[in-house]
Formats: sequence, structure tokens, C-alpha cells
Amino acid sequence: MAAWAGAVTLAQSVLDDAEVGGPVMGATLTMGVADFDEVAEKITAAGGTVALPKYALPGMAWQGYFHDTENNVFGIHQPDPEAK
Repeated sequence: MAAWAGAVTLAQSVLDDAEVGGPVMGATLTMGVADFDEVAEKITAAGGTVALPKYALPGMAWQGYFHDTENNVFGIHQPDPEAK
């Protein structure tokens, strides 16, 4: 598309063809939370689904990944030195 026509393509995404349950193609945001279980419950109550269940990063944190209602993947991370 010509820049002089008022529109420019800066980048094109290959993500439109990504399959749910397939590999993540791009960056995945992970947010720190105070209570993993509480936030996970709110996510699923709002229509999100579990992509990768809660797991321990031993001695560091609890972490897990979800799909939002548009199938975008994101993570939550609760620091916890007792995680195992």
C-alpha cells in the first residue's frame, strides 16, 4: 500500500492463523498477582480458560497460563518462596 495514499503497513501478523492449543507465536504477557488461585477463579468465571494449569517454579513462584475470551494467551505469576 502506498504511503502517500494515507495508509502504511508497518507489519503483518501471522497470528491470525494460529490454532488454539498450538504453539504460541509471539510474546506472552505474564502478570504478577498476590493470590494465584483467587485470580485464576476470576479469570475462568469471566469466560477465560486454562491453557497451562498452575505449576510450581520451586522455591520461587506459582505460575499458569490462560486463554482470554478471544483466545489470546496470558499468564499469571504469584511469587512464593515455599512453592514446590
